[in-house]
Amino acid sequence: TDFSDLLTLQTGNNPADTSGVVYPKGTILDPATTTPFGSSYVRTPFPGNQIPTTRIDPNAVALLNLLPPPTNTQLQSNYITSPPYSDTYNSFDTRVDQVIGQKDYLFARYSYNAHTQYHPGIFTTYQKGYADGGNSSSQSNFFDRSQNISIGETHTFNSTMVNDLRLGLNREHVLWIQPNGNTLGIPAQFGIQGVSQYPTNGGLPEFYVGSLTSFGSFNYLPSNKFGTTPQLNDDFTIVRGAHTIKVGFEQQFIQFPYTQPPQSRGAFTFGGTYTSVYGQTDGTTGIAQMLLNPTTASNLAGANSVSMSTFTEHALTHKYSGAYVQDDWRLNQKL
Repeated sequence: TDFSDLLTLQTGNNPADTSGVVYPKGTILDPATTTPFGSSYVRTPFPGNQIPTTRIDPNAVALLNLLPPPTNTQLQSNYITSPPYSDTYNSFDTRVDQVIGQKDYLFARYSYNAHTQYHPGIFTTYQKGYADGGNSSSQSNFFDRSQNISIGETHTFNSTMVNDLRLGLNREHVLWIQPNGNTLGIPAQFGIQGVSQYPTNGGLPEFYVGSLTSFGSFNYLPSNKFGTTPQLNDDFTIVRGAHTIKVGFEQQFIQFPYTQPPQSRGAFTFGGTYTSVYGQTDGTTGIAQMLLNPTTASNLAGANSVSMSTFTEHALTHKYSGAYVQDDWRLNQKL
């Protein structure tokens, strides 16, 4: 609750308020003192830049305690870490070819590829890792498994007629998931209600607090995608004199269900707007804004914005059919 260091670690002043008073950068103004002045409003600072403990939200204290201590004495860019990254790849292909009699040739092929990555956020090595700090899907746990099977049969009717039949299936499952993605009940530990608790939607909401690096788990996680595409192809070739005629068709059924909620755990922004000079924003006071509870005199505290989305699955499907007829006509040996 003591923010006196914000005044000594910074130089310069904020723009003057409507009454002409100028406050140094880092001055915590009390939102409960917001009063009209002319066509605008003014506020007064907390004495000594210290917030009374009776005005502090204990849940906000618990959330900020998830952040590790700084690694240097700077006001900003004061935490340096290098969490370990790991990537694992496994893949193989197998194929069987079989000649059946004099007119049939059969093959079957199966391909498998798996990629697993653990790219933690900058805060996942501290305490239980609830603070996470991953700011993109690249800073998450990633599981990708793809499989492909293909079966083909070639039948030769005679020297001028051949048929090729192909059956195939592509299957892929890709999951980007935040650390603690399957640990449910975390938001309620910090007084945050209403967050859907589903497997893969565990973890902490994302917090944007003034000039702090954002913490909590990245909004667009989990991202869970499935791709399944069965496919059928048949090509028939017949030679008649100078003509080589080909006839064929293809069918696909593309299925792509996915879940990628934009803010299924919620996002909270504490910009410092309510603890700065009215109409200005001093980002270094964002922590103070987060710590403050609204009062009976003023509800100007808490978050600048709160957003949350539903946890909904989308199912994209598409059927594709195609056919062709082709005639290669050799007029003579040169054309």
